[in-house]
Amino acid sequence: MPLDGKTDWVVSSLLINAGALAREKGINWGHILEKHNVAASLLLSPDKHVGLRQTLEILNTLSHSVSDPTFILNGFANLPIGVADLLDYVAVFAPDAGTALQNWARYAPLCSKGMTVSVEQSASGLELELSIPVRFGSNAQASYALMGLMANRLGYILGPESKHTQVQFTSVNPGNAAFPLRLGGFSGQVQFETCRNRILLPDRVANIPNPHADKNLLRLIHTAATRLLADVQEDESTISMISAKISEGLREGRLSMEAVSSSLGLSQRSLQRLLEQEGTSYREILDDVRKSSAERYLLDTRLAAKEIAYLLGFSNISAFSRAVKNWFGMAPRDLRKHALEDMEAE
Repeated sequence: MPLDGKTDWVVSSLLINAGALAREKGINWGHILEKHNVAASLLLSPDKHVGLRQTLEILNTLSHSVSDPTFILNGFANLPIGVADLLDYVAVFAPDAGTALQNWARYAPLCSKGMTVSVEQSASGLELELSIPVRFGSNAQASYALMGLMANRLGYILGPESKHTQVQFTSVNPGNAAFPLRLGGFSGQVQFETCRNRILLPDRVANIPNPHADKNLLRLIHTAATRLLADVQEDESTISMISAKISEGLREGRLSMEAVSSSLGLSQRSLQRLLEQEGTSYREILDDVRKSSAERYLLDTRLAAKEIAYLLGFSNISAFSRAVKNWFGMAPRDLRKHALEDMEAE
């Protein structure tokens, strides 16, 4: 059972830009959309909503359609200014890079429900974090796309001073000698296999005036975007809400129905009734969250299987291996090997 549906989504501009990159490579974009049950007509406007899980799967399929493992990261990091719509304008017209990061976090709810962007002040500067819950499965390509895009825009704003910034990815480095990383005008440090997807902006460059700033245009954009924020629907479906709590429980070792119902302020019986109304069960949602999370860790990271088993709340590696074989038809090691062979074949 998919966990996103109408409640976890991303605006269609992400796939519109992915489609443009695909067509430049001669890839049959329409076939990829059809494979994932997304109507091409949905991508005629950049502000339509596409299911988040569908979007992640489409980006994964696209990345497997080319021999270049950096295709999506480099592609999005070199998109022209303006194609990202709101994400571009609230940044490139901002007075400085620090305000650009704050604007990305402020208006992220207009671009996705499920993925989040937050900014915190640290001792050394601003830290922007992009969070894509593991319950949606493999998300490396989506993080490459969005973080690559934001890194490029920082390079546009800061110019040579972007060398003082850092971009960190939780996933592995897709680049190699044959396919190096090319992040446009961004000249900062790039790190992979970190604990979070982050941009680190030191105070020393956060307030450098942006040569492209336009306070009048930014004021107009702020007015329109703030009005749209007020209309963002905050309601979550029962399944999405419960799956999010289960995902939190995985990290904290609280997987029982009692623990999840308590975190939602419900009795176990009330939670059961809600799930029955949705035509599902607690066990089914837990299994789906574990499956998607296993896919994310096995395909996007180098974590050992025993570490993943622990993260997903399995009592031992054997129980985890049996579950993976039941979900994907092969053992954890074979799943990783099969994914690599698919990429090499395509």
